Amino acid sequence: MTITTARTDVEDVSRPTTPKMDSCEGNARSSALLAGQGDDPLGHYVRCVRILAVGFLGVFGGFNAAQGLQSSANGILGYINLAALYGTFAILCLFAPAMLSWLEAAVGFRFIMFASAVSYVLMAVSNIYTENWALPITMNVLVGIGAPLLWTCQSDYVGRCALHATRATKSAVQEEGESEADRLAVNTAMLNSLFFAVYQFAGAGGNVISSGVILAFSDKHWLNDVLYFVLGGFSLMGAFAFLALPKVAPGEGQEEAPSLRATGALAVGDFRMRLMIPLLFTNGMTLAFLFGDFATDITCPVVSESIVGFVIATFYLVNSFATIGWGKLISNKYISRRTAYVVATLLELLYLGFKFFWNRPENYVDSGKTFVQNPEWFDFLAIFAMVALFACGDAFWESGPTATLQNFFLGTPDCVPAMANYKLWQSLGFCVQFIIGACLEDMPQVRTGIVIAMCFVSLTSILVLDRMVSIQ
Repeated sequence: MTITTARTDVEDVSRPTTPKMDSCEGNARSSALLAGQGDDPLGHYVRCVRILAVGFLGVFGGFNAAQGLQSSANGILGYINLAALYGTFAILCLFAPAMLSWLEAAVGFRFIMFASAVSYVLMAVSNIYTENWALPITMNVLVGIGAPLLWTCQSDYVGRCALHATRATKSAVQEEGESEADRLAVNTAMLNSLFFAVYQFAGAGGNVISSGVILAFSDKHWLNDVLYFVLGGFSLMGAFAFLALPKVAPGEGQEEAPSLRATGALAVGDFRMRLMIPLLFTNGMTLAFLFGDFATDITCPVVSESIVGFVIATFYLVNSFATIGWGKLISNKYISRRTAYVVATLLELLYLGFKFFWNRPENYVDSGKTFVQNPEWFDFLAIFAMVALFACGDAFWESGPTATLQNFFLGTPDCVPAMANYKLWQSLGFCVQFIIGACLEDMPQVRTGIVIAMCFVSLTSILVLDRMVSIQ
């Protein structure tokens, strides 16, 4: 993989040794030049986000494929693995901001992300040996330890890029009659959609490879071991890409290290965060529903276990293009974020409604392994259409809340705790849904109904938030 990087010796753009960028900051363009960004500071930060996205492309190209096979390949162990992963993830998000501040000062962002990504490599490879459940469960817990740091770094890094890009182009923006808040909203939408569009391609590539191997060599079980080694190799290449990230310093107001209580305090004390929580939680539930419940309830019995990876790959591929579309619609101000939240939620509800009411055929039994009868062409069409519908809604549910939280909290001490809250509640949603999947395995309609109800709660909460304060 060839990675085109921006200069890796870029100086921190808001350290005390550089001019402060506040209401008396002076010439923003001079600050950009001082930071080594040349005449195009926005282009510099776009390159930073692209390098970050390439790293995630590699790490999650392997991990997402291994994760997507958990419930179908490992049965109840798969649900336990994922519940352990996301349960640990959610708990440690409470402490991630304080840990991140200390670790950044000690070893830097790049090494934090590299070390965290290695845990994903180990998880993928651990699927080779599942006779003793202790090893795969332990490796999933290890991912739950590394993931809060990796994802909090990601959200914070993109937010820093959006903030510094806005400040560096402040003079030009003011000449065009656009406020700094408006420009920040445009930059957060653009950079988050850029990151998530590249990131979602990771799942498409990894799942196509894994499903192709399973479909072509289903009778050769030793090839599963090779597959997991290949997926681990993808993740390792992505981990090394993080070492090429340019430095981007915190924005003003973020220099002070958050306390251990900051993440929980923000969730309790700030009404904006409280009203975002239902959607963040439900986003985790819906994703877990796709990876677990949809595979076991629909994909395996209708078109067999061998097609699971292709279905998940379709989700990621459609999600990637839809993310680009949402980003362009919002950054070009064709639609508001409120409209995007409403439309995205309706798309998710359509997907869940089709799943709830479809009297699907039983073409395969024994978790999609044993053939009963040939699926019809419209069985394939229905499954892939449902997944594409969900992907279009989820594309904004993943990129939109991050940008909204960045608009609320960038440049304040609550920025990193807000990003940690995002992954905390999303991860908790994952964990809860996987537990529901294991406990209510024989009650698919109940499981689907719970997720539908949570989508309505999430949309109501977002509309209340928009009435109280504009969700730019």
